[in-house]
Amino acid sequence: MAFTLTINGTEHQFKFGMRFIRELDKTKEVDANGVKFGVGVEMGINRLVSMNDPEALEDILISANAAADEKLTVEEMDAYLEDDNTNIDELTEKVIDALLNSKFTSKKVAAAQQSK
Repeated sequence: MAFTLTINGTEHQFKFGMRFIRELDKTKEVDANGVKFGVGVEMGINRLVSMNDPEALEDILISANAAADEKLTVEEMDAYLEDDNTNIDELTEKVIDALLNSKFTSKKVAAAQQSK
């Protein structure tokens, strides 16, 4: 699953495949007895679906953009999300739909929606 967004007049790609999973897991790590592992996918999806957390939305978008071989920065995403013309609710639904349609995240999103 993929989609595009126009940010600062430029179209940017966002992909939600295996590379996306690796990128998002890098955003949050835990240390269990000296072994580090990523929990960005679980945390990001739960925070986005259950709480409409804008930071989770941004983490997901930046990771999906990196998975598409692009390099949007946090500052660029902050400006896009803070822009009065950006409808956060609509964008959140678009991202959740993309996650639901990705074979890598569909079950996690469905579980988060059920526990809401």
